[in-house]
Amino acid sequence: MGTETIGKSRILFLISIGLAGVALATIIAAPQGYMISVVIVALWIALVLYALVKFKVRGLWFLIGAPLIILWFVFLLAVRACVHEVGACL
Repeated sequence: MGTETIGKSRILFLISIGLAGVALATIIAAPQGYMISVVIVALWIALVLYALVKFKVRGLWFLIGAPLIILWFVFLLAVRACVHEVGACL
């Protein structure tokens, strides 16, 4: 693997971690604007899939952001429950 490919994978990796963090921060900070975070998570998923196809085994490192996305999903479920039933708010 050439140095250009390694440099590209590092940049994409940092973007992946950043997207996962921003998605979680968005759903926590502004629960009513959860659709924005849905778009960010979709971008994260697309980036991880691209990395797995492009970088093969090295692309597995992009899954480090997965715990943040899992937390995002938990918060999303809490927000949706809270919107539909006030008694279900955390």
